[in-house]
Amino acid sequence: MTSGALDNSYQLSDADAEELVARRAAREEMSPYVDFDDLPLTARMIRSGAEANGAPDDVLRRLGELDPELEILNADALWEALGYNAEPSA
Repeated sequence: MTSGALDNSYQLSDADAEELVARRAAREEMSPYVDFDDLPLTARMIRSGAEANGAPDDVLRRLGELDPELEILNADALWEALGYNAEPSA
């Protein structure tokens, strides 16, 4: 039995595909400024580190929207908190 992912029977809608591309772009834009090796950290500490790493205002603004005391355990948790997870919306 072949899964849909392998036989192309599963297709994303155009809107889902565009959303995933936008999420990937946002992750790629933010990644250079976040010290993933230092996780877990609070959102406040992540933002502070990104600022020290020269992050642009848009990246700092998005990180600043998180609860400053939110503990981020790993990169996936950061992307999920920001709404940048890799899966399409349900």
